[in-house]
Amino acid sequence: MSSSAHVGLPPDSGVRRWIWIAFAYFALQALSRVLVSPAPELDEAEQLLWTRHLAWGYGAQPPLYTWLQWAVFQITGPSIAGLALLKNLLLLGTYAALAWAAWPLVGSAAGLVAAAMLWLPQIGWESQRDLTHTVLATACAALALGVFVRLMLRPRPALYLAFGAAVGFGLLAKYNLLILHALLVGTALVSPTLRDRVFSRWTLAAVAVALLVVLPHAAWALQHAAEVTRGTAQKMALDHGDGGFVARLAGVWSAVNAVVSMVALWGLVFGLMVVRPAWRAARAGAAPAQPPQVRRAVLVYFGLLALMLVAMALAGGVTHFKGRWMQPMLFLVPLAGWLLLPAAPPAAAVRRFELATVVLAALLLVGITLRAPLAGWKADPDELNEPVGALAGELRAVAPRVDTLVVSPPRLAAGLRPQFPQARLLLPAEAAAARGVTVYVAAGEDAADEARTLAAQPDARPHEWTLLPLYTRDARQARRYAALVIRRD
Repeated sequence: MSSSAHVGLPPDSGVRRWIWIAFAYFALQALSRVLVSPAPELDEAEQLLWTRHLAWGYGAQPPLYTWLQWAVFQITGPSIAGLALLKNLLLLGTYAALAWAAWPLVGSAAGLVAAAMLWLPQIGWESQRDLTHTVLATACAALALGVFVRLMLRPRPALYLAFGAAVGFGLLAKYNLLILHALLVGTALVSPTLRDRVFSRWTLAAVAVALLVVLPHAAWALQHAAEVTRGTAQKMALDHGDGGFVARLAGVWSAVNAVVSMVALWGLVFGLMVVRPAWRAARAGAAPAQPPQVRRAVLVYFGLLALMLVAMALAGGVTHFKGRWMQPMLFLVPLAGWLLLPAAPPAAAVRRFELATVVLAALLLVGITLRAPLAGWKADPDELNEPVGALAGELRAVAPRVDTLVVSPPRLAAGLRPQFPQARLLLPAEAAAARGVTVYVAAGEDAADEARTLAAQPDARPHEWTLLPLYTRDARQARRYAALVIRRD
């Protein structure tokens, strides 16, 4: 890597144009989310419940996303708008951070490189659909990459400290970001021209900063070790020896499948639209796009990632990998692809790829917006079709004043929190803390019995409603709800 590369804010008008496009795109995504449905998705529901209080940890997930969501809710109130605002700010930050990381390496192509993340389905689609911690982890990963690139190009004490902070906050976003940090440091250790950056007295200072950032949560996690590890072990389907070598080979295949499913679409489009013209330019005598040491560093990174995934499967017994687990390690694939080009692609090829990426962004925006209506129209209503607005209207009719809500199941409880932001929301296990005018709400075929159980009033007669999902007109999809209104002293 040449230390003469530019490391400041990209002044190129093309980069700034892409950042403005990204700003408009994510603003429209946030607006679409608010207008489409008042009901939360699964991960959104989780945040609506967790942000009722601050804690050093929340189950199997680290706490940073919930802390940030709590802070946003202090401004917006517990709302779909607050959920959409945080997620889309983080996504915008991810694209801006990758452009910032790419700028010293690819110059004016940095904006397009960042926008090309839309071609990765886990980022372009799933991150909008229903992800939270992974979205934050990817933003932290992109920021860490930007700091790391500058640290490798022009090491300075402030960059070591910044990288340590990025590592610490990354681990508070998602634990598996430790893999990305290890891969970045490992890449530097394997590369002769970068190794001295690691063997610096400032590296210890970076480690100290990272430890200071994570220490309070780490103390909590040690006290709740079973709670933290149980869910992760189940999701990874750890093999403890019963499945034998075949089960672990299946884990390798699962890792390969997760990687391919994430990068295949990008690889096909980028290969046809950019790589082929670049190869033709190279055969015609065009100079290499990057110095050899940059290309080697990219290959080392992915070689180490491959070794780590194989080791996790064969030695660690991980038999199931999910695409979203790969996201914080593979978000940089568009940058890596650009760095591995044999020559700079012709301007016409770049323009075609730009146009294709803008068209893809428009299609993704339309698809995300229409997903809930289409699910309702097909009589297959999803979480976004939960009629929480209509249910809230019925509850207000029977209880104009609500001090406490006790709701089952948890996802319905989360959906009602934005509808009654001033009320105290409790889950069934917390029902003993109810005070004032308390509304006990339940859903399902046995909603009336469940409401009686929640209120501990076996002989009471609850209010009952049958409501259609938001975009559904098929009466067979109607859902049943019940509520009891009781004053608690």
